[in-house]
Amino acid sequence: LYELVCGRPPFRATNTSELLAKHLTAKVDPLNVYNPEVTDDFNAFVLRMLAKSRDDRPGNFHEVMMALK
Repeated sequence: LYELVCGRPPFRATNTSELLAKHLTAKVDPLNVYNPEVTDDFNAFVLRMLAKSRDDRPGNFHEVMMALK
């Protein structure tokens, strides 16, 4: 979803190890950095789905669908 809206993946790297490290530790840029038309609510929704901690992400698909609604 991030890549569809921003036209780029949330992380870029020159090799697999660097990319994995970014996925584990780096903060994702807000979507509106790359797409100024993104609303604050949608930005928060996508960033929540990309949260590092499982507890910070939606617990199941139903929660995702309710947030989209």
